[in-house]
This record gives sequence, structure tokens and C-alpha cells, in this order.
Amino acid sequence: MSPAEGIALAFPGQARIDQRSCDALKAAKDLPACAWLHLLQMYWEKTAKAYLAASGTSWDDLKSHAVTWKFLEALKRSGSLKTNIGISHQEMIAWIGQIQDLSAGVEALCPASAGEGRPNAEYPWLRTGAAGDVEVLAPFKYGFDDLVSRLNSIEGRRFLKLVACAMEDPRWSRSFGFPN
Repeated sequence: MSPAEGIALAFPGQARIDQRSCDALKAAKDLPACAWLHLLQMYWEKTAKAYLAASGTSWDDLKSHAVTWKFLEALKRSGSLKTNIGISHQEMIAWIGQIQDLSAGVEALCPASAGEGRPNAEYPWLRTGAAGDVEVLAPFKYGFDDLVSRLNSIEGRRFLKLVACAMEDPRWSRSFGFPN
């Protein structure tokens, strides 16, 4: 197996594990939102990387956390994905336009994408108050209420459906041995 084939198999396989783990942690009501949000971010990123790897994107380009925007652009052209979701081309364009900001919010759960001193689902961060005092904030104590609310809205349901359907897109998932 070539490295490109190995990469193309590794990302969707890991994305599926992250998806299942995310769903299990979200169902566990006694855990903070950061637990499943962290896995959602990883699932979203790896789904994007799986899709792009199947399209021939180089390993160097796949190392970046900033792949989801390219993925959304690619999804606009996915005829089979539109069919799987049951929407027209114009509706797909509208859906993607509606979820781009939410997608960026999910991507910002990654510390590298969030930036210094910004909330992320993985590591503690520092926040400096107006008086110069420094506060240490931890993901498990930060509710991510705005993002969780958005994920529970129609925009969020569309985002989650798009990600799930992308993983099932026969254009590339069959080539990895994943049933639809």
C-alpha cells in the first residue's frame, strides 16, 4: 500500500471512531460539553481530511488544521452528497453559507485554531482581566453555551447532518470499504 493510500484509509477510519466517541460522550449527561465538543472538532477535521485525501490533497496540506474551509468548498460540488441529503444544488450552496460560521466555531475548539487566550475544548487558557489580573480557565469549567446552543439549532442540525452524510458519500466512502 502506498503512503497516499494509507493516508486515505487512516483519516476516515479515525473520523468514524471520533464520531462514535463523540456521540457516546454527548449521551453521557454527567460529562462537561468540552468532552464531546473536542471529539466533534476532531471528527469534523478528520472527515474533511478524509474527503480531501481521497481527492488527492497532499500530506503536507493535510497536516494543517485549516482544511475545513476547503472541504466546504468541495462539498458544494458533490452531487452524490446533495442526493444523499435530498437537497438541490442551490439548497446545498445555501446550507454551506449558513454553516460556515458554525464550522469555524467548531474548528476554533482546537487550541491551534482558537488562538492564545481563547476558549478551546482541549487545554486550559489564560484570560487577562481589565485590571490586569490573570485567570486560568479550563475547558471542563467553560460551558461553551453559545456553541452548544448553535449546534442544537437548525443551523447546527444541518451542520451535523452534512458532516454525517459526507462520511457516507459513496463517491469516496466505498473506496475505503465503508458501507453506505
